[in-house]
Amino acid sequence: MQLSFFCPAFITVQRITNYIEDEADNVLALKSPAIFSLLNWEKFYKNEFFNESGHPTLYENKFRAMAEEAEFGNFNKQKLRDKYPDCNIEWSMGKGFHVWCTESSGGKEHNWIGYPRKLYDLDNADIRCAYVKNENVDTKEVVMKPYDNCDSKSQECYYHVN
Repeated sequence: MQLSFFCPAFITVQRITNYIEDEADNVLALKSPAIFSLLNWEKFYKNEFFNESGHPTLYENKFRAMAEEAEFGNFNKQKLRDKYPDCNIEWSMGKGFHVWCTESSGGKEHNWIGYPRKLYDLDNADIRCAYVKNENVDTKEVVMKPYDNCDSKSQECYYHVN
């Protein structure tokens, strides 16, 4: 892999200047300090990812393997989000959080109405409200739990976060 392939994803005017506009990827629009930053970036990453002959280093190979793993993880997250779409959610001072499921929960039309559940992300870092079909309520595919003080067959729940 050539550095010219790697650069477009990372070397952009907006990454160097933090300025976004239609011409954001035109390096010819850069002023001297930004050009200097771009050259420093190129020197660093050229040595880090590619050897003097332009061939990928072990670091580059490991980075690419990690990138593939990340893409696979995102693919799996999206599959889960398609199977278990987001609930509708609102908050008010008096009632707290209100989560509910309809045929259009998660921004997509469905021919079923499910039940709101706390679904734990694959890495258990995040929890979201998922809209779950009746036949998937007891699945072992993902970690999910019903909301406290909410009937397991209810299509809406209220809860407070302390």
